[in-house]
Amino acid sequence: MVKANLIAVLMLIYTASASQDCPANMHFESCGSQCQRRCNEPAPVACTLACYIGCVCDEGYVLASDNVCVLPENCPAPSEESSDAAAQPRKQTAFDNL
Repeated sequence: MVKANLIAVLMLIYTASASQDCPANMHFESCGSQCQRRCNEPAPVACTLACYIGCVCDEGYVLASDNVCVLPENCPAPSEESSDAAAQPRKQTAFDNL
């Protein structure tokens, strides 16, 4: 029974990843990090080891406060970023938390 459930979950993840469309400068991860670098927080202070299912920034890109991935040099100036942007929840996709 456990083996059948595991196979079903793996097939669901594979199907989701095969059909997931991500915005520019992002790609789909079936078990990505919840600790993406952000414009206003280039090095996360604390994070969990839990898997994140969804779109994540491509290598070399950081997440801006409007939930798009940009090159670090294209981050808005600190005065342009919301002071509480790090506390804002990230927009989720249809495949998040499967």
